[in-house]
Amino acid sequence: MRTNKPDARDGFVRGNQKQGNALAQRSLVALLGLGLVGLVVLVQFGDNGILAFFNLRGHEAELRQEVAQLEADNQQMDGQLEALADDPEALEKLAREKHNMRRPEEEVLMVLPKAEAD
Repeated sequence: MRTNKPDARDGFVRGNQKQGNALAQRSLVALLGLGLVGLVVLVQFGDNGILAFFNLRGHEAELRQEVAQLEADNQQMDGQLEALADDPEALEKLAREKHNMRRPEEEVLMVLPKAEAD
């Protein structure tokens, strides 16, 4: 005669094992889902997230443009430097125009702006 008491021959001794496994699986899936959602939020909105990445790409483009402009200016200045080193007339012209220099036998006349009458 069988009693209603669980027995090892029934496949479970400590209660319904199938129900316990299903609960453990659901809990694991829920925990993994929450972890995945947390990871996605961190990737999107963290200090090194997607938004910061796009901001840095915009800043990088600005810096690349600035570097290109500085390199062009540098090449122009190199050309001016070579011209001054090779051409004494260009050096003299620069000295006269920028630094108001003159030769010993020359006189420099400066034209002053007209004073406004009050």
